[in-house]
Amino acid sequence: MPVPLIHATDLFRPHNDPDDHFDLAVAYALALQGRLELKGIVIDRPPPQFDSDPDLAAVAQLNHVTGLTVPAVVGSPQPMRHPDDTQASASPSDRA
Repeated sequence: MPVPLIHATDLFRPHNDPDDHFDLAVAYALALQGRLELKGIVIDRPPPQFDSDPDLAAVAQLNHVTGLTVPAVVGSPQPMRHPDDTQASASPSDRA
């Protein structure tokens, strides 16, 4: 029985560190083997001091190569103030 997984990562382009893309590829490989049910990918938004973007292209490439249709979302640029923070004060585009 496959284990359900939501993969949370700081996957950026240009690359911040090499392990994030490898971790993503491993999650897809395990999903192809039927060991994981890859439910989705949550990508952190890069901090302002980073000159990078969330690497949604890497997810799209792996979806294409594997034939899987794993959804991906990018986290809010607003930091969470507490575990139950609904970010009600964030703009609508940051809450979508």
